[in-house]
Amino acid sequence: MSGAPRLGAKGAANIHRNIKWLYSVLLVVVIYVKHSNGDDINSILFGFIFFSTIIVLHHVAHITALKGQENGRVLSVILASMLLFAFPIGTFIGLTLLAYNKEWKEDLNASRGSGLES
Repeated sequence: MSGAPRLGAKGAANIHRNIKWLYSVLLVVVIYVKHSNGDDINSILFGFIFFSTIIVLHHVAHITALKGQENGRVLSVILASMLLFAFPIGTFIGLTLLAYNKEWKEDLNASRGSGLES
C-alpha cells in the first residue's frame, strides 16, 4: 500500500460540502430561470423543495462525516449511490464518495477494534 494519506470521513465531508454549495447555486439559478420564464408558483415551489431537500441531506452528511458518525456514513453511501446515475460527472463523484466511505468504514472498524483491546 502506498504512503498516501487516508481521507475517509474528511474526504467524504469535503465532497458533501462542495455538492451542497453547488446545489445551492443551482437552486438560485433554477428559481431565477423559472421566474423569468413566467412559470407558475407551483413549478417554482417544486424546484425549491426538491433542491432544498438535496441541500439539507448533503449538509447532514457533511456534519455527521466531520464527526465521524456511522449514520453519516450510511447517509453518504445512499447519496453516493444516487449520484452514480448522474452520468458522467455524478458517476465520478459517486464513485469517489464510495471510495472515501470504504476508508471511513475501515477506520471505524479499526477504532472499534482498538477500543476493545485496551
